Amino acid sequence: MSKMGRFVWREIMSTDIARSLTFFTELFAWTVSEMDMGPMGTYYMVTAPGAKNAHGGMMQIDATTMPGVPGHILGNVSVTSVDDAVARASRMGGKVLTPGTDLPDNMGRFAVLQDPQGGTFGLHQGGGDSEWTPPKVGEYCWEQLDTNDLEGAKIFYGEVVGWKSSNDENPVFSLGPDMKDMFANAVKSQPGMPTQWLSLIVVASLADVRERATALGAKVLVPEIVVANMGVFAILQDPTGVTFCTWESRTA
Repeated sequence: MSKMGRFVWREIMSTDIARSLTFFTELFAWTVSEMDMGPMGTYYMVTAPGAKNAHGGMMQIDATTMPGVPGHILGNVSVTSVDDAVARASRMGGKVLTPGTDLPDNMGRFAVLQDPQGGTFGLHQGGGDSEWTPPKVGEYCWEQLDTNDLEGAKIFYGEVVGWKSSNDENPVFSLGPDMKDMFANAVKSQPGMPTQWLSLIVVASLADVRERATALGAKVLVPEIVVANMGVFAILQDPTGVTFCTWESRTA
């Protein structure tokens, strides 16, 4: 199963990287390796316990170039051509925050976009033809889009990255026919709340992680949301304001 079209990389963008590093590494037992990104600063690659490869990164938000931007997780979707996808997004009313840019050391090409409702996401070119494997404890597993325009989101992401979507009240995004190979969903955002993507991380025990996260200084925004016959997740916020979700599978 190819990674193409999926979220393949997530980046925790923090206003206080030292605090976020301490929090996330203690909570999920991630190991960290550093990369010198030159003028962009230090990039931190994170690897879940027992995993061979990194599954995401962490980086300090540059207050000079991105003043006032809050901490967040940026999910990156694998595409065959970043520039083609950026052009499609522009035609569909999306906003280009970072145009197509080459990464150092032949790591591919990326861009950062906003959908017409303000949901921020990234694109990555390179490596999408590699094999997708089911996520393990400590790894990202799913994305949820909270948006004020569900139909608009279905049209936009279908055109830009080729996603298929279900006709449910809370649509699911998929790559295959008959809604097979699902990897994300969308829900109607609450009044007054911004359109945003939320990333879910696999945990063995939601209650245990929620308790430890609180002890480490996290806020519990939503303690528990049950997904029938699938599992349960919580919405948390790290001490610097980065919002993330934890997912515990509960299948029969």
